Amino acid sequence: MLELLLITNEPQQAKEWDAAGVDIIFIDLEIAGKHERQGHLNTVISSHNIEDVSLIKAELSTSKLLVRVNPLNDSSHAEVEEVIDRGADIIMLPMFKSSDEVSELVEMVAGRSQIYPLIETPEALSEIESLAVMDSISGFHFGLNDLHLALNLNFMFEVMLLPEFQRATEVLKEHNRLFGVGGVARMGTGMLPGEVVVRENFRVGSQRIILSRGFKSEIVAEEYSEEIALVKKTYLNSASIDLEANRRNFTALVKKIAEVK
Repeated sequence: MLELLLITNEPQQAKEWDAAGVDIIFIDLEIAGKHERQGHLNTVISSHNIEDVSLIKAELSTSKLLVRVNPLNDSSHAEVEEVIDRGADIIMLPMFKSSDEVSELVEMVAGRSQIYPLIETPEALSEIESLAVMDSISGFHFGLNDLHLALNLNFMFEVMLLPEFQRATEVLKEHNRLFGVGGVARMGTGMLPGEVVVRENFRVGSQRIILSRGFKSEIVAEEYSEEIALVKKTYLNSASIDLEANRRNFTALVKKIAEVK
């Protein structure tokens, strides 16, 4: 089963996507170090704030609320306490480099919310065996944007072609761990079509995908349900297609895009 995540701090938008079937609404509090890493790119650096956690939580009926906090720092305990108090169902830890950092967050949370480490550093990728056996972790997500920057790649989806990434997904599957990978555009759109990305997620065992900035900006509220249903149908139908052929297509398209970036 595929779970879809959507990043927003707009209450009305969150309410509409919740009603349309988005599984997880995502508040992004991470700011520490982000301008230095991504300020030169065409990426969104969120201006969400901690008060948004309460505002968005109040609008949700079925969606879970995920909050990405800042990387561990001297203020982390206070930040974690407040986002839990404000209703976070899931806390995502970015930019960690060791399983010890994840263990530190686990101690802070103390079972009061789920924890999804965001694997977006080469060091975290190399620690996958240690992470996979941590019982207090509810799931993982691979952050392709920062990973591709750290690995000096031209295009974020190149990460999915790496043997290290393939090995990491195999380790998580061996331990029956839930994980997600990156984001996705609308089906039938983009230089790397959304359906190709969804099918490759299915092949590697990913069960969570973030809906891209373009996905939510290109449609109106009346189309949300239909578009979400189409993504999930594409994922489920992946079981009956030639996944190896899709992998080859995915690989060729990614390499072509990387060459011109």
